[in-house]
Amino acid sequence: MSFRKVLYRAILILIFSLTILNIVYYVTIKNQREYSSREVLKAFKENFVNNISNEKVSWEDLDFINYEATRVGPGEQGHPVIVTDPDELAKNQEWVKKEGFFVDVSNKISVTRSLPDHRPAVCKTQKYFQKLPNVSVIVTFHNEIPSTLLRCVHSIYNRSPKQLLHEIVLVNDMSTFPELNGTVQEYIKKTFGEKVKIIENEERQGLIKARMTGAKAATGEVIIFLDSHMEVYNSWLPPLLDPIVTNPTFATVPVVDGMNHETFAPQHVGYGFRGVFDWNFRYQWLPLRSKDKKIEGAPYELACMTGGAYAIRREHFLYLGGYDEGLLIWNGENYELSIKLWLCSGGLFEVPCARAVHLSKAHSAYRNTKEVTDFEGRNLKRVAEVWLDDYKQYFYRGNINRYKNLDPGDLTEQFKKKKSLNCKPFQYYLDEVAPEILKFYPITPQNFAAGKIQSIARNLCLGLVKRSYKKPVELFNCNQTTGLDFLFTFEESIKYNDTSDQCLNEATLNLSNCNHQRGSQRWKFDLSTRQIIHPRKNECLETKDDDNQISLSKCDADLVEQRWKWTYENTTALMDWDKSAIKID
Repeated sequence: MSFRKVLYRAILILIFSLTILNIVYYVTIKNQREYSSREVLKAFKENFVNNISNEKVSWEDLDFINYEATRVGPGEQGHPVIVTDPDELAKNQEWVKKEGFFVDVSNKISVTRSLPDHRPAVCKTQKYFQKLPNVSVIVTFHNEIPSTLLRCVHSIYNRSPKQLLHEIVLVNDMSTFPELNGTVQEYIKKTFGEKVKIIENEERQGLIKARMTGAKAATGEVIIFLDSHMEVYNSWLPPLLDPIVTNPTFATVPVVDGMNHETFAPQHVGYGFRGVFDWNFRYQWLPLRSKDKKIEGAPYELACMTGGAYAIRREHFLYLGGYDEGLLIWNGENYELSIKLWLCSGGLFEVPCARAVHLSKAHSAYRNTKEVTDFEGRNLKRVAEVWLDDYKQYFYRGNINRYKNLDPGDLTEQFKKKKSLNCKPFQYYLDEVAPEILKFYPITPQNFAAGKIQSIARNLCLGLVKRSYKKPVELFNCNQTTGLDFLFTFEESIKYNDTSDQCLNEATLNLSNCNHQRGSQRWKFDLSTRQIIHPRKNECLETKDDDNQISLSKCDADLVEQRWKWTYENTTALMDWDKSAIKID
């Protein structure tokens, strides 16, 4: 056979192979979940365990990790910076009112500070694909305090393999702080050179549109969005990219620790949580399922992300339509994209070996827009209308007065994109992706008891002090019209009956966000003795003779001070408590 014929045959084989690959990729996207992400995840987990040596390598930068271990100073290694001087404390409290955190403490900490290693032990020896896509990390900011912004940029630059970090894209969303438009930008250009691209918005866009501006300007294969007050840990990037090599329709999320707004110390969250949302579109952190923890360090399915940090192939992000650019400023975009990733794409996965930390500000600096006063409500209504199908009625039921006259804007393009992507119905999301929504937030909730909690000894009712969740509950006249309405849920929690999702804590006897993990928020009502019991300590709620405060004391069925009655008691459920209570996986 002549050389020309051999070459011709080789070219035909190459063309045929490339055609097949393109068809496979097209079908993967076109049919979305027909290419089962669970099957791919299973294969990925097997690779995770087996570490196929000829395909995977260690990406640990031991020299830099060892160098950071030697660093000392304020906030180094994630140690808390404690303010004790009264004058300094007062100044920082003023900063909290303005910016939501101790700015002077942030300014004390080096912009190149070191962080502890919060990864599971297996991650330190784990290997990942040798050939990984390069990335554009997109950080949008508006009037971010320079020290927090620069720590974010330095952490990305210093802790990312140089061959993988294509660029950092900073989108300045029309900041008005002079230093952000002057000295900070000069520092960035001098320190990072062409590795950092700065985009100047000529008008305030808000987080969602500013991120779209960054995505369109980015040129990396994968885009990673990070909030401007986040820092990434060492070895964060390869494990985040590895699943995307396995399936280009995946999006991945690092496990994100919280950062104390006063001390700047990271608060370790372990393996993370299973994120979902309730019918009011409140983000909920549920405990991981047993299968999520079956293989240490392996990625697991995430029903919904908070949206502060995630990775996705740039072309695929834009193919899906990116963010709905009809969403204003902030909020709702994480629900929209999470649902879209599961109904129209390959899915969303959390990666315990990829870690970041997010500054938990005491309040948000976002303000209303000139366009819409309730921009968050408008955003949530857009998401509900496009993605919840017939289930949107349960979203509206939570606050009908808020939404009935709120214009969500033109949704034509969103429905057109949804149809072109051949997305699955929301019922699939409830059945296959997040069945916990119907489990923990049933459409027709059932409870062990409901209404007022009346002390039999005092003939007074348990209630909120000045309608505050933070103060311990006390006794009030049962004829009071507000602050006395509670639910004893099938999750074994005592929950205030409004839309705020606040549950009674054992340690402080105040209310805080329901954690859906039992523990300090677990209670039991004994129908025969009429005691409200905290099972972990076997202590009971008890009234006092001389004031309206309550306490937890050793359970004693003979004490009338420990006896209570509810306005409504589900006798059938109470008599079969173990069968009625919701089980946690």
